[in-house]
Amino acid sequence: MIWAVIIGAALTSMAQSDRRGAEIWLAITAKYPFLKSQIDWGNHAAIFIPESEWARLPASDQKSLVLFMPQIAKLTGRSSNDWVIVLGQPTTAHGEKTLTVDRFVVCGDAVSAEDCGSGRKASAFLGK
Repeated sequence: MIWAVIIGAALTSMAQSDRRGAEIWLAITAKYPFLKSQIDWGNHAAIFIPESEWARLPASDQKSLVLFMPQIAKLTGRSSNDWVIVLGQPTTAHGEKTLTVDRFVVCGDAVSAEDCGSGRKASAFLGK
């Protein structure tokens, strides 16, 4: 399945904050096309983002991406709070481009503290 197409088609029905998050994700996957196919991490929906890209995003865009994550979770058949945003470094392994898994930066509130590690829960990240 081509997630960028699905996400793009769903843009019109999303809330403004979710749309902005989708636009950010589409821009990142345009720059790093291999990330489109990586939206799972074990039992959780996930998106993988190069740490440098996350660091460049203004706080408002980081929050928009967090607000978009329930949509990714739903696309993978999980609850809207069962997701993680994973940061890493682009690399090549076995001739294929991939991203190292360095840390979780934000996790849905349903993700256990053990699974989330040093990542922040979405409600804390969003100040709720």
